[in-house]
Amino acid sequence: YVARFVFQPGASIFPHSHPGTTVLGVLSGSFGWTLKAGKAHVIRGAGAGAAGPVEDLTEPGADVVLKAGDAIFYEADVVHTARGAGDAEAVVLGSLVLKAGAPLLMPADMKMDAPASK
Repeated sequence: YVARFVFQPGASIFPHSHPGTTVLGVLSGSFGWTLKAGKAHVIRGAGAGAAGPVEDLTEPGADVVLKAGDAIFYEADVVHTARGAGDAEAVVLGSLVLKAGAPLLMPADMKMDAPASK
């Protein structure tokens, strides 16, 4: 998938994961992202002052605010939340490498077991 996400100031999404590799880049605004489980990697863009080394997020509760030019990437085992963290909408471009037919996201508490047989 290639997607464009727009978060209004203060708007947030419930804890969830994506069933594959995800790369998000902030086009404009301030984008808040909080790790619930797993490991994610932040790359600060030139807009943040320098394109420095990758910042690893490994502790549950780790929170970052990404600005235009910043990116974050992670794998299917990452559970997180996201929000509009500034006074203007945050526009985020995403590339999600998923298996054909896989959902774009999965709520963290949702089980995708096979239907019960009767």
